[in-house]
Amino acid sequence: MDDTPWGQKAYVFVGSLSHSSKTRAWFSESDDQAHLIVGIDEVLRRLGGSGREWRWVRGR
Repeated sequence: MDDTPWGQKAYVFVGSLSHSSKTRAWFSESDDQAHLIVGIDEVLRRLGGSGREWRWVRGR
């Protein structure tokens, strides 16, 4: 997200489980490896665990 109210980029990590239609998200200030790991962990915890398959889509 380039047009944030505070003038800096924001990154949104989104996870969804297709069988239950659950979707959860996590906002981050960076997309480096450390923030990516935290984002994945937070999204998976909010979903209640991991699904059988993972699909990665990186939008810019």
